[in-house]
Formats: sequence, structure tokens, C-alpha cells
Amino acid sequence: MLRGRRSAVYSLRAEMMSLPLAVACEARIRPRQAASWDDRVVSALKAVARAGIDVCQGQIQDDLLPFISDSRLTGKPATSDLRNGRLTLPVVLAHELGGERDRAVLEDCLSRRGDLAHTFGVLREVIELTGALATAAKLALDRARTAQDALMTLSASASRERLSHFADLAIQRSH
Repeated sequence: MLRGRRSAVYSLRAEMMSLPLAVACEARIRPRQAASWDDRVVSALKAVARAGIDVCQGQIQDDLLPFISDSRLTGKPATSDLRNGRLTLPVVLAHELGGERDRAVLEDCLSRRGDLAHTFGVLREVIELTGALATAAKLALDRARTAQDALMTLSASASRERLSHFADLAIQRSH
């Protein structure tokens, strides 16, 4: 069920989260301006696009919240993704990193039979024991750093600073 799903989940999450930024960027572009763009402008737009995708991939942090935060702070029950059958990166990573027994337990958890709170506890345990939680957290941090690197190719400006601040916030989010 989960074999080979990591890149699909990872890419889908990135696309879902980067779409608003892409739309916002494109909404500011007027066709008559495009004809006068030089290589510097094109490079800047590409850097912003890279940063937008990487910041949004940094939103992997959102997938981590049920495992690292209190649902009273997040406003979302820890069992929400499980109840709705959402494959999050920590689950996919646990499937990749775990052994046969871990994969069987994950498959059982994802069947959503029984008490969700108990099932979530079992799921959390597998995710922690396989190292999936730490791996996903490292991926989120790496993506945020990539976003910062892309932004640093832009000229210093208030806009660059705002985007940089957003990249920091994406990874620091705990609720």
C-alpha cells in the first residue's frame, strides 16, 4: 500500500503548499513587462519560485505536529490525519525505514479499525522507533535551508527579508 509513496506524498504536499505563492507571484506579472525582462529578473523569479517550493516543502513540519505538539495548541486533533486516511511523510518514512513487523503494524493502523486514540498511539510509537520522526524533521530543516539559500541569491530588500522570515517560521512552527 505504501511502497514507493514517499516521493508522491512529498511532491503532492509541496505542490499543494506552493500553489498560493505561485499564484501570488504570477498575479503581479503583467505580460507587457515580460518582454523587457533581462537575465537578472528571470534569475530572481526562478530564485523566488525555488524558495517558494522549498519553504512549502518545509511545511512537512505540519505533518509532524500531531507527533510533537499538543492538539489543544494546534486546534487540530492528533488523530485527524489518521481518521481522514491522509498519508503524511512520517508515516511513509516509517514504512520505508521499518522492518516487516513495523510495516504490518502501520498497515493495520491505516485501516482505521478500532479506537483512533489507541491506534494513533501505536502509530506514533512506530514512527518514533523507526526514526521516521527525526528523518522528517531533518528533511523539513534541509528544505528550509535550501529556501534560505535560494533567497540569498536575490538582492537585499524588504521583500527578500519577508520571504526569509516566512522560511524561518515554516520550520519553527510548533502549533
